[in-house]
Amino acid sequence: MRTFIDLKCDYNLYKNFLAVAKLGSFSKAAKCLFVSQPAISYNIKQLENQLGVSLLIRNNKTIDLTPEGEKLYKFLEEAHNNLVCGERNALEASSLLNTTLAIGVPTHIAKYYLIPVLEKFKNDHPTVSVSVISRSTQEMVNQLLDNALDLIIDTFPIANDNNNVIVKSLGMVETCFAGTPDAINAKQRSYILPNKYTATRHSIDALFGEHYFDNMCSYEISTTEISLELVLRGKEIGFFLKPSVQSLLDDKILQELWVENKEMPVTEYGYAYNKKYLSTTTKKFIKYMENKNAKN
Repeated sequence: MRTFIDLKCDYNLYKNFLAVAKLGSFSKAAKCLFVSQPAISYNIKQLENQLGVSLLIRNNKTIDLTPEGEKLYKFLEEAHNNLVCGERNALEASSLLNTTLAIGVPTHIAKYYLIPVLEKFKNDHPTVSVSVISRSTQEMVNQLLDNALDLIIDTFPIANDNNNVIVKSLGMVETCFAGTPDAINAKQRSYILPNKYTATRHSIDALFGEHYFDNMCSYEISTTEISLELVLRGKEIGFFLKPSVQSLLDDKILQELWVENKEMPVTEYGYAYNKKYLSTTTKKFIKYMENKNAKN
Protein backbone atom coordinates (compact mmCIF):
# COMPACT_ATOMS: atom_id res chain seq x y z
CA MET A 1 0.00 0.00 0.00
CA ARG A 2 1.28 3.49 -0.87
CA THR A 3 1.94 5.87 1.97
CA PHE A 4 1.48 9.63 1.89
CA ILE A 5 5.28 10.10 1.70
CA ASP A 6 5.83 7.54 -1.07
CA LEU A 7 7.73 9.76 -3.55
CA LYS A 8 10.75 8.29 -5.29
CA CYS A 9 12.31 11.67 -6.08
CA ASP A 10 12.86 14.87 -4.11
CA TYR A 11 10.10 17.43 -4.79
CA ASN A 12 12.77 20.06 -5.48
CA LEU A 13 13.86 18.07 -8.56
CA TYR A 14 10.30 18.10 -9.84
CA LYS A 15 10.09 21.86 -9.22
CA ASN A 16 13.23 22.38 -11.31
CA PHE A 17 11.82 20.32 -14.17
CA LEU A 18 8.48 22.13 -14.00
CA ALA A 19 10.20 25.52 -14.27
CA VAL A 20 12.32 24.46 -17.27
CA ALA A 21 9.35 22.88 -19.04
CA LYS A 22 7.10 25.90 -18.41
CA LEU A 23 9.66 28.57 -19.33
CA GLY A 24 11.43 26.61 -22.07
CA SER A 25 14.86 27.67 -20.88
CA PHE A 26 17.43 26.60 -18.30
CA SER A 27 18.57 30.19 -17.77
CA LYS A 28 15.02 31.52 -17.28
CA ALA A 29 14.26 28.68 -14.86
CA ALA A 30 17.44 29.46 -12.91
CA LYS A 31 16.44 33.12 -12.58
CA CYS A 32 12.91 32.18 -11.55
CA LEU A 33 14.12 29.78 -8.85
CA PHE A 34 17.09 31.96 -7.76
CA VAL A 35 19.66 29.22 -8.38
CA SER A 36 22.52 28.82 -10.83
CA GLN A 37 22.00 27.38 -14.32
CA PRO A 38 24.46 24.49 -13.69
CA ALA A 39 22.43 23.57 -10.59
CA ILE A 40 19.24 23.40 -12.69
CA SER A 41 20.98 21.22 -15.31
CA TYR A 42 22.37 18.91 -12.60
CA ASN A 43 18.97 18.54 -10.92
CA ILE A 44 17.23 17.72 -14.20
CA LYS A 45 19.86 15.06 -14.92
CA GLN A 46 19.39 13.65 -11.42
CA LEU A 47 15.64 13.44 -11.99
CA GLU A 48 16.09 11.68 -15.33
CA ASN A 49 18.50 9.18 -13.77
CA GLN A 50 16.21 8.45 -10.84
CA LEU A 51 13.14 7.99 -13.07
CA GLY A 52 15.09 6.10 -15.73
CA VAL A 53 13.68 8.14 -18.62
CA SER A 54 14.75 11.09 -20.74
CA LEU A 55 12.54 14.12 -20.09
CA LEU A 56 14.04 16.85 -22.28
CA ILE A 57 15.39 17.15 -25.81
CA ARG A 58 18.19 19.71 -25.61
CA ASN A 59 18.64 21.59 -28.89
CA ASN A 60 20.98 24.51 -29.58
CA LYS A 61 18.42 27.23 -28.88
CA THR A 62 15.29 25.42 -27.76
CA ILE A 63 14.22 22.80 -25.25
CA ASP A 64 11.51 20.31 -26.14
CA LEU A 65 9.81 17.73 -23.98
CA THR A 66 10.00 14.03 -24.75
CA PRO A 67 6.71 12.08 -24.68
CA GLU A 68 7.60 11.00 -21.13
CA GLY A 69 8.41 14.61 -20.26
CA GLU A 70 5.05 15.79 -21.62
CA LYS A 71 3.18 13.27 -19.46
CA LEU A 72 5.15 14.18 -16.34
CA TYR A 73 4.71 17.92 -16.98
CA LYS A 74 0.90 17.60 -17.11
CA PHE A 75 0.81 15.77 -13.77
CA LEU A 76 3.26 18.17 -12.13
CA GLU A 77 1.48 21.30 -13.35
CA GLU A 78 -1.80 20.03 -11.93
CA ALA A 79 -0.14 19.05 -8.64
CA HIS A 80 1.65 22.38 -8.36
CA ASN A 81 -1.55 24.37 -8.96
CA ASN A 82 -3.33 22.34 -6.29
CA LEU A 83 -0.47 22.90 -3.85
CA VAL A 84 -0.43 26.66 -4.50
CA CYS A 85 -4.21 26.82 -4.10
CA GLY A 86 -4.13 24.80 -0.88
CA GLU A 87 -1.39 26.96 0.62
CA ARG A 88 -3.19 30.13 -0.41
CA ASN A 89 -6.48 29.08 1.14
CA ALA A 90 -4.69 28.11 4.36
CA LEU A 91 -3.05 31.55 4.52
CA GLU A 92 -6.38 33.25 3.84
CA ALA A 93 -8.25 31.31 6.51
CA SER A 94 -7.68 33.95 9.18
CA SER A 95 -7.47 37.15 7.11
CA LEU A 96 -6.75 38.63 3.67
CA LEU A 97 -3.40 40.04 4.76
CA ASN A 98 -0.71 39.94 2.06
CA THR A 99 -2.81 37.85 -0.35
CA THR A 100 -3.05 38.30 -4.11
CA LEU A 101 -5.80 38.71 -6.70
CA ALA A 102 -5.18 38.39 -10.46
CA ILE A 103 -7.95 39.70 -12.72
CA GLY A 104 -8.27 39.48 -16.50
CA VAL A 105 -10.47 42.15 -18.05
CA PRO A 106 -10.67 44.11 -21.34
CA THR A 107 -9.98 47.82 -20.82
CA HIS A 108 -13.47 48.91 -21.90
CA ILE A 109 -14.99 46.76 -19.14
CA ALA A 110 -12.34 47.91 -16.67
CA LYS A 111 -13.12 51.57 -17.30
CA TYR A 112 -16.89 51.14 -17.19
CA TYR A 113 -17.27 48.56 -14.44
CA LEU A 114 -14.12 47.30 -12.67
CA ILE A 115 -12.51 50.50 -11.37
CA PRO A 116 -15.29 51.52 -8.92
CA VAL A 117 -15.46 47.98 -7.50
CA LEU A 118 -11.67 47.76 -7.26
CA GLU A 119 -11.42 51.08 -5.42
CA LYS A 120 -13.97 49.97 -2.82
CA PHE A 121 -12.28 46.59 -2.39
CA LYS A 122 -8.78 48.11 -2.00
CA ASN A 123 -10.05 50.67 0.51
CA ASP A 124 -11.37 47.83 2.66
CA HIS A 125 -8.44 45.45 2.03
CA PRO A 126 -5.35 47.58 1.34
CA THR A 127 -2.84 44.74 1.83
CA VAL A 128 -4.25 42.60 -0.98
CA SER A 129 -1.95 42.82 -4.00
CA VAL A 130 -4.06 43.16 -7.16
CA SER A 131 -2.82 42.62 -10.71
CA VAL A 132 -4.96 43.35 -13.79
CA ILE A 133 -4.21 42.21 -17.34
CA SER A 134 -6.04 42.63 -20.64
CA ARG A 135 -5.96 39.83 -23.23
CA SER A 136 -8.31 38.15 -25.68
CA THR A 137 -11.16 36.23 -24.09
CA GLN A 138 -9.67 32.85 -25.01
CA GLU A 139 -6.23 33.77 -23.68
CA MET A 140 -7.78 34.80 -20.37
CA VAL A 141 -9.80 31.57 -20.16
CA ASN A 142 -6.59 29.60 -20.75
CA GLN A 143 -4.85 31.52 -17.95
CA LEU A 144 -7.83 30.86 -15.70
CA LEU A 145 -7.44 27.13 -16.35
CA ASP A 146 -3.70 27.36 -15.62
CA ASN A 147 -4.35 29.15 -12.31
CA ALA A 148 -2.53 32.23 -13.64
CA LEU A 149 -5.73 34.29 -13.24
CA ASP A 150 -8.27 34.18 -10.42
CA LEU A 151 -11.10 35.91 -12.24
CA ILE A 152 -12.21 37.08 -15.68
CA ILE A 153 -14.63 39.94 -16.27
CA ASP A 154 -15.71 40.23 -19.90
CA THR A 155 -18.62 40.57 -22.30
CA PHE A 156 -20.42 37.39 -23.26
CA PRO A 157 -19.88 34.86 -24.64
CA ILE A 158 -17.06 33.75 -22.34
CA ALA A 159 -16.62 30.49 -24.21
CA ASN A 160 -15.22 27.46 -22.44
CA ASP A 161 -15.69 23.70 -22.48
CA ASN A 162 -14.31 23.00 -19.02
CA ASN A 163 -16.72 22.10 -16.25
CA ASN A 164 -14.49 23.78 -13.66
CA VAL A 165 -15.02 27.23 -15.22
CA ILE A 166 -18.12 28.88 -13.76
CA VAL A 167 -19.60 31.82 -15.71
CA LYS A 168 -22.12 34.22 -14.18
CA SER A 169 -23.86 37.33 -15.51
CA LEU A 170 -23.42 40.81 -14.04
CA GLY A 171 -25.82 42.70 -16.29
CA MET A 172 -26.37 44.35 -19.67
CA VAL A 173 -24.67 47.37 -21.22
CA GLU A 174 -25.36 49.41 -24.37
CA THR A 175 -22.79 49.62 -27.16
CA CYS A 176 -22.29 52.18 -29.91
CA PHE A 177 -20.16 53.37 -32.80
CA ALA A 178 -18.95 56.91 -32.17
CA GLY A 179 -16.71 59.44 -33.87
CA THR A 180 -16.17 63.15 -34.37
CA PRO A 181 -18.55 64.98 -36.74
CA ASP A 182 -15.80 65.00 -39.42
CA ALA A 183 -15.38 61.22 -39.19
CA ILE A 184 -19.12 60.60 -39.20
CA ASN A 185 -19.66 62.81 -42.29
CA ALA A 186 -16.65 61.56 -44.24
CA LYS A 187 -17.37 60.13 -47.70
CA GLN A 188 -15.34 57.04 -46.86
CA ARG A 189 -15.63 56.05 -43.24
CA SER A 190 -12.84 54.33 -41.37
CA TYR A 191 -13.43 52.12 -38.33
CA ILE A 192 -11.55 50.94 -35.28
CA LEU A 193 -12.76 47.51 -34.20
CA PRO A 194 -11.90 45.24 -31.28
CA ASN A 195 -9.34 42.53 -32.01
CA LYS A 196 -10.56 39.29 -33.52
CA TYR A 197 -11.20 36.39 -31.14
CA THR A 198 -12.53 38.72 -28.44
CA ALA A 199 -16.09 38.35 -27.20
CA THR A 200 -16.86 41.96 -28.23
CA ARG A 201 -15.71 41.37 -31.82
CA HIS A 202 -17.85 38.24 -32.03
CA SER A 203 -20.94 40.31 -31.17
CA ILE A 204 -20.12 42.82 -33.95
CA ASP A 205 -19.52 40.09 -36.54
CA ALA A 206 -22.76 38.38 -35.51
CA LEU A 207 -24.73 41.58 -36.20
CA PHE A 208 -23.09 42.80 -39.42
CA GLY A 209 -21.44 39.68 -40.81
CA GLU A 210 -17.84 38.58 -40.46
CA HIS A 211 -16.60 40.43 -43.56
CA TYR A 212 -18.75 43.58 -43.50
CA PHE A 213 -15.90 45.83 -42.29
CA ASP A 214 -13.09 44.15 -44.28
CA ASN A 215 -12.31 47.22 -46.42
CA MET A 216 -13.22 49.84 -43.81
CA CYS A 217 -11.26 48.72 -40.75
CA SER A 218 -8.12 50.82 -40.19
CA TYR A 219 -7.20 49.36 -36.81
CA GLU A 220 -7.97 46.39 -34.60
CA ILE A 221 -7.51 47.57 -31.01
CA SER A 222 -8.91 46.20 -27.77
CA THR A 223 -7.62 49.01 -25.57
CA THR A 224 -10.31 51.65 -25.03
CA GLU A 225 -7.81 54.41 -24.24
CA ILE A 226 -5.93 53.97 -27.54
CA SER A 227 -9.14 53.64 -29.56
CA LEU A 228 -10.60 56.77 -27.97
CA GLU A 229 -7.40 58.76 -28.51
CA LEU A 230 -7.42 57.91 -32.23
CA VAL A 231 -11.15 58.67 -32.53
CA LEU A 232 -10.70 62.08 -30.88
CA ARG A 233 -8.08 62.95 -33.50
CA GLY A 234 -10.97 63.03 -35.94
CA LYS A 235 -10.41 60.39 -38.63
CA GLU A 236 -11.76 57.11 -37.28
CA ILE A 237 -15.01 55.80 -35.85
CA GLY A 238 -14.66 53.52 -32.85
CA PHE A 239 -16.75 50.85 -31.17
CA PHE A 240 -17.36 51.48 -27.46
CA LEU A 241 -19.43 50.49 -24.52
CA LYS A 242 -21.75 53.48 -24.49
CA PRO A 243 -21.25 54.44 -20.81
CA SER A 244 -17.50 54.81 -21.43
CA VAL A 245 -18.09 57.66 -23.95
CA GLN A 246 -21.46 58.99 -22.73
CA SER A 247 -20.02 62.29 -21.42
CA LEU A 248 -18.35 62.95 -24.80
CA LEU A 249 -21.64 62.25 -26.58
CA ASP A 250 -23.51 64.56 -24.20
CA ASP A 251 -20.97 67.34 -24.82
CA LYS A 252 -21.28 66.74 -28.60
CA ILE A 253 -17.55 66.14 -28.92
CA LEU A 254 -18.47 62.76 -30.39
CA GLN A 255 -21.55 61.67 -32.29
CA GLU A 256 -23.18 58.27 -32.33
CA LEU A 257 -23.33 56.52 -35.70
CA TRP A 258 -26.09 54.09 -36.66
CA VAL A 259 -24.47 51.72 -39.18
CA GLU A 260 -26.90 50.31 -41.74
CA ASN A 261 -29.64 51.65 -39.44
CA LYS A 262 -29.12 48.59 -37.28
CA GLU A 263 -29.76 48.80 -33.60
CA MET A 264 -26.53 48.21 -31.75
CA PRO A 265 -26.52 45.21 -29.43
CA VAL A 266 -27.10 45.50 -25.73
CA THR A 267 -24.22 43.36 -24.53
CA GLU A 268 -24.30 41.04 -21.57
CA TYR A 269 -21.21 41.04 -19.39
CA GLY A 270 -20.19 38.91 -16.47
CA TYR A 271 -17.42 37.08 -14.71
CA ALA A 272 -15.82 33.64 -14.73
CA TYR A 273 -13.72 31.76 -12.24
CA ASN A 274 -12.17 28.33 -11.91
CA LYS A 275 -14.00 26.57 -9.07
CA LYS A 276 -11.06 24.22 -8.65
CA TYR A 277 -8.77 27.07 -7.60
CA LEU A 278 -11.32 29.47 -6.07
CA SER A 279 -9.63 31.36 -3.23
CA THR A 280 -11.08 33.21 -0.25
CA THR A 281 -9.85 36.51 -1.72
CA THR A 282 -11.59 35.82 -5.03
CA LYS A 283 -14.82 34.89 -3.22
CA LYS A 284 -14.64 38.15 -1.30
CA PHE A 285 -14.11 40.20 -4.46
CA ILE A 286 -17.04 38.47 -6.17
CA LYS A 287 -19.26 39.58 -3.29
CA TYR A 288 -18.15 43.19 -3.89
CA MET A 289 -19.15 42.84 -7.55
CA GLU A 290 -22.52 41.35 -6.68
CA ASN A 291 -23.17 44.05 -4.07
CA LYS A 292 -22.46 46.74 -6.66
CA ASN A 293 -24.98 45.16 -9.02
CA ALA A 294 -27.59 44.92 -6.27
CA LYS A 295 -27.27 48.67 -5.68
CA ASN A 296 -27.55 49.61 -9.38
